[in-house]
Amino acid sequence: MSDQKPDIIMRDGESTSGSLNKSIDENSPIGKPTTADRDGSVGQQPSGSEGHSQRPQSHHRASKLKGQLDQANSVFLEVQSSPYSLEETDGMPISNLLANTETLEEILKERQRNANLISQLQTRLSQSEDSLRTTKVEFKESQSTCKALQDRIEDLGEDLTETREQVFRLQPLRENITQKDALEDYTAICHSVKSWIGLRLDNALNTGVLNAADFSLASARKLISLLTKVGLNGMLYSQTDEHNIVAIVMQFLRTEIFEREFYGAVEGEHLALLTQIEKNMKSLNPRRDRASRRSWRIETLDALVHSTDFDRRESERAGILSTELVRLVGVIDNALLNEECVKSMESKIIIPAIHLARKLHLSHSQFSVQFSGYDPSSPARGARDLHMLEEFDCIDVLAYGKPVKLDGKGQAITGDSVTYLFDILPGFYCKTFRQDIIEEKVLKKPQVLVMVTKPGQNEYQRAAHSGEDRTILRSIYDRIRKRR
Repeated sequence: MSDQKPDIIMRDGESTSGSLNKSIDENSPIGKPTTADRDGSVGQQPSGSEGHSQRPQSHHRASKLKGQLDQANSVFLEVQSSPYSLEETDGMPISNLLANTETLEEILKERQRNANLISQLQTRLSQSEDSLRTTKVEFKESQSTCKALQDRIEDLGEDLTETREQVFRLQPLRENITQKDALEDYTAICHSVKSWIGLRLDNALNTGVLNAADFSLASARKLISLLTKVGLNGMLYSQTDEHNIVAIVMQFLRTEIFEREFYGAVEGEHLALLTQIEKNMKSLNPRRDRASRRSWRIETLDALVHSTDFDRRESERAGILSTELVRLVGVIDNALLNEECVKSMESKIIIPAIHLARKLHLSHSQFSVQFSGYDPSSPARGARDLHMLEEFDCIDVLAYGKPVKLDGKGQAITGDSVTYLFDILPGFYCKTFRQDIIEEKVLKKPQVLVMVTKPGQNEYQRAAHSGEDRTILRSIYDRIRKRR
């Protein structure tokens, strides 16, 4: 028998087991001619004990070869499960296949690792799927919550729209006058009064003579009654007539138009009813604050103003006030007692004042026209206690109405002494309301007449009770006293 180990050669169409059997048959003594056969001793049987000893030996060889065949088949099965193709192992000896066992074990280990990784990934995927299901549930709940919130927003939007419409309905359709516009209109009226007095009473003021042969005692008394207490004292000073007459007209406008609600055009019983209702609103529950009460009053008055006959009553009231005011100043000069002066007074002063007052009375802010009330002769302050003059617009009677600048101590910045005489134009004020909080603002300072004298200079002398220095108003005052 040759020493070379048999190789397993796999060919097309030939099974591996067949090749192995063929290889065994070719290399095994079984079926192979012996030396005796080759020598011509074919057919001779061994004799005696020699024949019996050869049979067990042949059976042992066959068993050994069969074991080798089973081992080769086992290796072949492992090769089949390996990643190598048959073509790659074609012609490969069994020893090489056995050497690949470690490689196959590594492959199996790698596959096991891959299987473990796949298991982990499957676990993570399962967890992700669970999380996704939970997220879907939460998302559905969020959608429900979002839908509820959207419905709530729509409801609130509808409520807001209704509230805005309600507020719009409660708000007046007219525009409230602004502080700036009110101040401009009031300043224009003050200028109109000064211009009208200066033009219509020019002759009497220049001569200082009362141009009235006779006058109504009632008109004269009312004219003098419109002077303030300090105005009465001021008529004793010369060159004060024009300023005092302007103050009289402004006092008339203040009491009859600005400070009298709707200047008498609304009937008194209506105003009394409104006042009583407004008073009762204070005790309502919930309590109405000052701003709410004023808003209600304004709306009610606005409704009265838009009644069918209000314009007629307002026009009639304007004519009455114009006639009455001309009659008062006519005490100074009878030439003013004519229809043309009445119409001039109505168009230049009364109508503008009524129009402004109407806007002021229908404003949510409360405007007022007030004189200063300053009285240097009162016990509370002496004639020289003029620190309050800083709050006024001062003009100098000796300088023909020139404005006076004060130093903060009631003295002129030139160091001259300042003496208060009387108010000419009332101040213009505005109050705004925020619930029960009131804020007051001075829109225009009161204009007052003062006398500026230098240190050591004799104080401005009062006019004599008789003679050419007597003022016109003083003359009227004396006539009234004589007729008592």
